[in-house]
Amino acid sequence: MYYDEANSVWVSDRRKITWKYLTGWFLLDLISMLPFDVVGLAVDNNTVKQLRFTRVLRLLRLMKILKVLRGANNFRIWESKMSINYATIALVKFCLLVFMSSHWMACIFRMVVDIEEFVDPLGFKFNWMTEHTMGSIPISKSSLGIQYMSALYWSVMTLTTIGYGDLVPTTPGERSLAITCMLIGGGTYAYVVGSVCQILNSMDASTTEFHQTIDTLNEYCHHNQLPSELSARLREYFHSSRTLLRERQHHNLLLTMSPGLRGEVALYNNQWIAKIEFFNCSNDFERNQFITAV
Repeated sequence: MYYDEANSVWVSDRRKITWKYLTGWFLLDLISMLPFDVVGLAVDNNTVKQLRFTRVLRLLRLMKILKVLRGANNFRIWESKMSINYATIALVKFCLLVFMSSHWMACIFRMVVDIEEFVDPLGFKFNWMTEHTMGSIPISKSSLGIQYMSALYWSVMTLTTIGYGDLVPTTPGERSLAITCMLIGGGTYAYVVGSVCQILNSMDASTTEFHQTIDTLNEYCHHNQLPSELSARLREYFHSSRTLLRERQHHNLLLTMSPGLRGEVALYNNQWIAKIEFFNCSNDFERNQFITAV
């Protein structure tokens, strides 16, 4: 099943689904799933080296990540069906962004070893896994789990701009990748940190507005050189009437609703209205509008 944006409907017809897949991601999936390594075992080493570029084709599968962006359309549908705290969702989104960025950087950092296959003038393989060890064992001879954790360790260091320097790229390809990751990762991390700080400051809109009001009041008292006693009483008044700010926000929210919805909310918050015979009528919509008008 997929969502047809042109007609704004969900399509469940198998033929249409098959045709959309064949004309879309099928070729990319086919290329990325071909067992090039198995084919390489059946030919000589020179041919395998010539087919080394086919490993790069697997990177094309990363393009399928773009399909995740289309999930935003489904998310908009869910928004109207559940109560969502956008600040919390934004924080979760940024955490996932940092984790996925680190994961992709780690995978590519490990993959560049197989793609480049750098050999020094003496004929020895030379890369970051052969030059760094886990204990006394080179990372290149360690398990895949240790290789991934080492690559993830490097990617997190690069993304967060810490850079301990105990695990560094060694070949031209690895250093080129490191430069790219530092440029992209540094900007991504700065964006995430700035956005998170902004979200934390705006999670409670009424509190933020109250603080801004007090700051404006203090500036007003200082500018007009009001007596300290009067300034203190003004601040005390605004502190005691802090709940008025939240009530004003709620009132403005009600004004944006339609008369019918506003009447339903008023009837729910004031259930005693339903007990009055005068407000009871057969048409609920007319009753809600009448309650709103009153």
